[in-house]
Amino acid sequence: MAVKAGIRDFIREMNREQGTTVILTTHDLSDIEELCSRVVMIDSGKLIYDGELRALKETVDIPRRLLVETLFPIRPDKMLQLLQGFPMDVTAVDPYRWELGFSKSRVSLPQLMQLLLDTLEVRDLEIEEPAIEDIVRQIYDRRSAAGGRE
Repeated sequence: MAVKAGIRDFIREMNREQGTTVILTTHDLSDIEELCSRVVMIDSGKLIYDGELRALKETVDIPRRLLVETLFPIRPDKMLQLLQGFPMDVTAVDPYRWELGFSKSRVSLPQLMQLLLDTLEVRDLEIEEPAIEDIVRQIYDRRSAAGGRE
């Protein structure tokens, strides 16, 4: 891993200091997240995406997770009642920790977080975005299901 980190550092430094554009061809999606702002995806010789990595992540609606840890235990019926207006999956890890799975297109994260902070004694909140591997897989799966025409 030290060699990989060194190569990534070298590429970043070369880009920053010399303004050099580097074309990186890889199947290692962690390299893409670490180094790239622009992504070009090709499937069977056809260009299927050319744009910013940030925008690529917005092209699919993979559920996000909000991990909530409270200072005091919350009963499942109380948590479900609190969140009844939000279409999401609610899972109790234990009475102090909850996993909330939601679609970014259907749930306003700021509104959800405000409700939780206003209502519960929150110790910690952690937002878990979908992995780049899942995003890329869904794009290719969607193309495959459409017969490569999407």
